[in-house]
Amino acid sequence: MVSKLENLGLPGVERIRELNKDLAEILETDASDVPQRLGSEESSLCTGLKWAADGTRALKNGLEVTIRDLREHWKEIKALPDSGIPGQLKNDVEESLAQIGERLGQENFYQHSADLSSALTSIKNHLRDAIDQMMDAQKNTIKIAKQDLPGLFEWNELTHEEQSQILAQLEALAIDVTKDLAGLKQLLGQEYTIQSRVSDIRKRIEEVGHERQLARLKEEKEQAAREGRSRITRSLNIPTRVTSSSQLDALIQQLQTLKTELALYNDIEVTIELKD
Repeated sequence: MVSKLENLGLPGVERIRELNKDLAEILETDASDVPQRLGSEESSLCTGLKWAADGTRALKNGLEVTIRDLREHWKEIKALPDSGIPGQLKNDVEESLAQIGERLGQENFYQHSADLSSALTSIKNHLRDAIDQMMDAQKNTIKIAKQDLPGLFEWNELTHEEQSQILAQLEALAIDVTKDLAGLKQLLGQEYTIQSRVSDIRKRIEEVGHERQLARLKEEKEQAAREGRSRITRSLNIPTRVTSSSQLDALIQQLQTLKTELALYNDIEVTIELKD
């Protein structure tokens, strides 16, 4: 039983060793002192044997499995980040973990089987709730990314097929997991994957868009040279009055296009015209 107590992180190891020592001493003699050693129910040997028997029985009846499960949950939850949904999970089970630590630190731990089982159930319920929240949060992150990426200036440089493939890649980042510690670990890893993948996709869209814009500008430059013009020309029409949001959006779009082209290719001549 010593190794089992040690593996489970339970108290009583020295008590078992002393009990084993006493029993070994009895076996080495003619056992004539057994009545004296046992004496009454209050004797240390009798009490120790009863404690060992009760503890062993409780562990065999399912307490060992419960304690191992509790220890695993304790270890994994304690290692979670302190912020976000994982941090909230830590706060939610903090009281239960404290009670578990108190119970498992007592030699009469086997008398608290029902409390330990209830605590484990409570922790698993909080864990399931946290997993549901994390899956919803990750799906929402993906939803926002699907809405934001088409707003990039370079998005329209992609073909319809490329756009569809990117949106499908984002959708595939949403995963469903088992509602246990293994599922929690998957979601923690997926959180980084989602953030990293969205960032990579955004960067790639910008790179591809710039490449295609630059290629188009170079082709336009070559066409201008064939026509005897030294520069690419642009005309910017600015209304003297803006009376609607659609007019303002159109102006912003013109400016954004011009800004991007100038950043990619500075040999452009811009003519600004004011229009009533």
